[in-house]
Amino acid sequence: METKELTKIFEDTFKDCLETMLKKNHDYSKGTNALRNFELVEYLKIAESPQGVLVRLSDKFMRICNLWNTKAEVKDESIEDTINDMINYLVIFKATWKEKK
Repeated sequence: METKELTKIFEDTFKDCLETMLKKNHDYSKGTNALRNFELVEYLKIAESPQGVLVRLSDKFMRICNLWNTKAEVKDESIEDTINDMINYLVIFKATWKEKK
């Protein structure tokens, strides 16, 4: 793969990830606390929010492993969608981790 092709994949992926994040953030936080959904684990005294995000990230990793050899029954949960979710969870992990430092 040439650099130009890889650059296009990066651009498209980050654009898609940002669009998805904005839509999900609207649905989950209603424009207030962007990390509200992830801080619930702290409110419930289960774990700190960065750890909660890592759990969700591990769920997505397992999803990719399961999809590798099996076709998804849920249409909006392809390997590509799951990769984009993981990218977003890594950014959210970074945000929650920075907030805790």
